[in-house]
Amino acid sequence: MTLDLTYFRTVFKDRMQATTYSSTVLSDPSYAAIVTRSPSAAEISYICNHAVYLQGTAAQCYGLPVGAIIDLRVHNFARALTEGVDFNAGYAHPAPLGELNFTLSGTWLREFSQAQLPDMPLTSLLNTQNEPINLRFRASDG
Repeated sequence: MTLDLTYFRTVFKDRMQATTYSSTVLSDPSYAAIVTRSPSAAEISYICNHAVYLQGTAAQCYGLPVGAIIDLRVHNFARALTEGVDFNAGYAHPAPLGELNFTLSGTWLREFSQAQLPDMPLTSLLNTQNEPINLRFRASDG
């Protein structure tokens, strides 16, 4: 008989991730890392010269009053936390034609959360669409 149990806690900092737009981006202090208030003329010029315009031109961009720049590009700001237990149990028993083996292994995730920006609180993604579930196992015999 074998029994294995492994606890893990993994913290990722400065992960590459795009920030999604929120209607509160200018009023929520947790977005401060991507908001430049009262940008300089050089910052405005850079944005106007490097923007892709679906409507309008760079000249029109220069003529608009700018109170803030929101940078939604990919940054090294995201954080993630994964915590849980990996387990494995096995049993082997001699039989007349060989050996019978039974195993059960899996992972129990206690926490799987992330934050897009340094000042945002971690948000749990556990058991949500396209994210890990809290308990999964696999059994086998042979």
